[in-house]
Amino acid sequence: MADDELEYVEEKAPFYYFKYGPVVIGTARPETKFGDKVIVVHPKDKRYKNLIGKEFDVEWIEGKIRAKVIADECIDMDLGTGAMTITPAHSLVDFELSQKYDLEAPQIIDFDGKIRPEWSKSCGGMPILEARKKVVEILEKKGLVDHIDENYIHNVSVNYRGKGVVEPQIMKQWFVDVNKAVIDWKKKKRSIKEVLQDTVRSKMIRIIPDRFEKIYFHWIDNLRDWCISRQIWWGHRIPVWYCTKCSNSFFSPTTVQKCKHCKAPSISQDPDTLDTWFSSQLWTFSTLGWPEKTPDLLRFTPSSVLETGYDILFFWVARMILGSTYALRKTGFPEEKSIPFKDVYLHGLIRDIHGKKMSKSRPETCIDPLDMIEKYGTDAIRLSLVIGGTPGNDMRLYEEKIAGYRNFVNKIWNGARFVMSSAEPSIKKREDKVNLKKLSRADKWILTRLNEIIEKVTDQIEDYELSEAGLTVYDFFWGEYCDWYVEMSKVTKNPAVLKHVLKTSLKLMHPFMPFVTETIYGDLCPGTMLITEDWPKPNPKWNFPSESDEMGRIMDLVSGIRVLRAESDVDATKKIHAIIFAHEDTALVEDKAEIIKRLANLGTLEIFGNGEKIDKALTTFVGDIEIYLPLADLIDFEAEKKRLHKEIDDLAKYIQSLDHKLKNKKFLNNAPKEIVENEHIKFTEGLKRLKKLQEQLEQISK
Repeated sequence: MADDELEYVEEKAPFYYFKYGPVVIGTARPETKFGDKVIVVHPKDKRYKNLIGKEFDVEWIEGKIRAKVIADECIDMDLGTGAMTITPAHSLVDFELSQKYDLEAPQIIDFDGKIRPEWSKSCGGMPILEARKKVVEILEKKGLVDHIDENYIHNVSVNYRGKGVVEPQIMKQWFVDVNKAVIDWKKKKRSIKEVLQDTVRSKMIRIIPDRFEKIYFHWIDNLRDWCISRQIWWGHRIPVWYCTKCSNSFFSPTTVQKCKHCKAPSISQDPDTLDTWFSSQLWTFSTLGWPEKTPDLLRFTPSSVLETGYDILFFWVARMILGSTYALRKTGFPEEKSIPFKDVYLHGLIRDIHGKKMSKSRPETCIDPLDMIEKYGTDAIRLSLVIGGTPGNDMRLYEEKIAGYRNFVNKIWNGARFVMSSAEPSIKKREDKVNLKKLSRADKWILTRLNEIIEKVTDQIEDYELSEAGLTVYDFFWGEYCDWYVEMSKVTKNPAVLKHVLKTSLKLMHPFMPFVTETIYGDLCPGTMLITEDWPKPNPKWNFPSESDEMGRIMDLVSGIRVLRAESDVDATKKIHAIIFAHEDTALVEDKAEIIKRLANLGTLEIFGNGEKIDKALTTFVGDIEIYLPLADLIDFEAEKKRLHKEIDDLAKYIQSLDHKLKNKKFLNNAPKEIVENEHIKFTEGLKRLKKLQEQLEQISK
C-alpha cells in the first residue's frame, strides 16, 4: 500500500530493555530482533562515543552473533537508552538506514505474519504476538532482560480503511516516479510533483474552501514515489508480461499470446493489480473516449467543478490532477485543457446527532436513507443535507432535522394548491402574463422581492454558498410568499402574479429538491419539464422600491399587533379591536385595512391621521405609526389584577430570599464563584420582572 494509506494510532504496550553486549537496547518489538547485528547511536552521544565503528560478539536469542556499532543523526538520544538495533525488513526508518549504509535486510516475518523457521528454531512458525512473548522468555532465562516499561505509548501503523495493523515488508513493487521530469508544462520539462504544485498554486485549479490548499501542499511538497501495485484479487491487473524463455518483460495494453521479444508463447502476466486510486484517477478523461480526441473529451475537459469529501483530497483529487495532466499533455492537449476540473468543492463528513462520524462499523451512528425516504421523502433528505452544510465543515444529520424539512415540502404543496385553485381559467390555459397596469402594492412588493431573491440565490450558487442559497429560497418561499403574499391574496388576489412567483420559486428550489418541484411544475405547465427550463433572471421592469418599502411598513404594523397579542396571552383566535394613528401613512394604512384586519385577526379597525394617547390600552409604534389595542377587548380587568397581585407577591418573596442569601457572608465566602454570580443574575432579573409587573398593574388600574 502507499504511504498515504497509512494511519497512526496511539497504543500502550510494554517497552523492553535488553542487554546487548556492552549496551542496553530498547524495543517494543522483540520478535523482529533475531537478525539484528547493527547497533545505531547518535554521533554526539558521549555514552557510546568509544564504541562507534567497533565490532564484537554478543550473546543473543539463538546464540552468539557478531555485532557492530554505527552512528547516525536520526537517532533520538532521549528515547530509551539512546541505542537501538535495526530491523530493515520490518521498519520503514530502519530500511532507509540500511539503504544508506548498505546493510543486509533479512526477512524475519513471512507474508502470513509468522516467524520464518530459518531464523529461529525456537519461534519458527509462531504468529507475531506469540513469538514476542517467547523471545522475552528466552532472554529472561539468559539474564538479558534489563527491565520492562509497561506504560510505553507509541504509534502503530494501521490501514486507513480496515484499521488492521500493517506489517512492513520488503517486496518488489511498481512505482510512479514523481520527481522525474516527464511532462511538458509551461515551456519546461517538469516532474509530476512540480505540475501538481503548479496547477493549484497558479490558480488553474481552485480548492474550496481555500484553507485546504495548505493541506494539499503539505502532501504534495512531501510527495514520495507512489507505490501503485497491490497484491489483491480485485482491480485492474498490471499490464506487464514476463517471458520465461528470454527473461524479458514488456508492456501491452491488451492481452497477448506470445513474447514481444522472442515470440515464444511461454509468457505470464504480472499477478498484481493496480492501486484503486490509480484506476479511479483515470475517470475524468477515460470515460470521455481518451486516448481518442472525441467531441465529448474536447467539450467537457476540464469540467467546471468536482464535488467530493475533504477526506480524499489527496487520495483522489490530487491523483486525478496527476493522471489527467500527464495523460492529456502526452496526447497533445494544451495545459489549460489538461487539468481535470477548474474548481474542487469539498464537503464535510456526515455525523450523527451526537457529533460521531457515521460509520458502517458503528451501525448505531447511521441513518438508513431508504428508511428516511420512505418516511419523509427524498426532497426532505436532500434539503437536510444541503442546508447547514458549509464547505469543508462536518455537519450533523438526524431524523428530527429531516422531519423539519418534510414540513417545508408540505408547505410547497399547500401553496401550490392555493395558487392552482385560485387561478382563472384563462391563466390555467396559457402562460401567465403579469400586467403592469394591474398591480397592487402587494404585487409590486412580491415581484421586487422576487427579483432580489433571484439575484441573491444566483450569486450564492455561483460562489458555491449552497447552504446559504438553499436557506434564502426556503426563507423567501415560506416566510414571505406563503406567510405574507398568499395570505394577502386571500383578501384580494392577482392570479398571474401568484402563479409567476410560484413558478419562479420552483425553479430556484429545483436544484435542492427536484422531485416535488418537478411534479408541481408539471401540474402548473402541462407538457413542460422544469429541468429543461432556463434559470430565472431578474426583470428590471419589476423593481418597485417605493411600494416595497410601503408594504414593509404594513407588515411591520401587523407584526407589531401580533407581538402585543402574544405578550398579553390573548387567544390567537379571538378577534380584537385596534386603533391606529397613521399620520403620514394614513392613506397607505386605509388602503390595506382589510389585509391588516385579516393578518392581525382584528374584529374592528379604526384608522385616524392622529389623536390623543389612549389610556388602558397596549401600545406600540412602527415608525411614526401609533398602534393601540384597548385592554377592555383583551382581558378581564378584575381577574388580571388578581393574577398580577399574586405574581407580584410571589416574586417579591423570591427576591427577598435571594437578597438574604447575597448578604450572607458565609455563602459568599464558601460558595463557588460561578454560583454566586448566578445568584446575582437571578436577583437582577427578578427586580426587572417585578418592575414590569408593577407597571402592568398600574396601567390597568388607571
